[in-house]
Amino acid sequence: MRSCCRRRSWSADAEPRIHTKVFMKYIVRVKVLASRACARAARKGQTTVEYLLMLAVIVGMAMTFSVIFYKHMLKLFYIMVGMTIGAGTPS
Repeated sequence: MRSCCRRRSWSADAEPRIHTKVFMKYIVRVKVLASRACARAARKGQTTVEYLLMLAVIVGMAMTFSVIFYKHMLKLFYIMVGMTIGAGTPS
């Protein structure tokens, strides 16, 4: 007969220790999984905030660049348009 199928004697000293060890392993595993879930949730919020901060920095730099070099960018734009329109004229 296999050991899992035989009847166990419920002695006061042997069985409670085995069940307590199994139960404690289960409790520890549940606590570890719960702490990982909390860490993931914290990282998700942290990632969103970091993304928004990077986006704000990039938009701010683009706006600053456009304000500083506005006239130069306009001149380049009109040169490109003139070259495009001028390229289509017959000679």
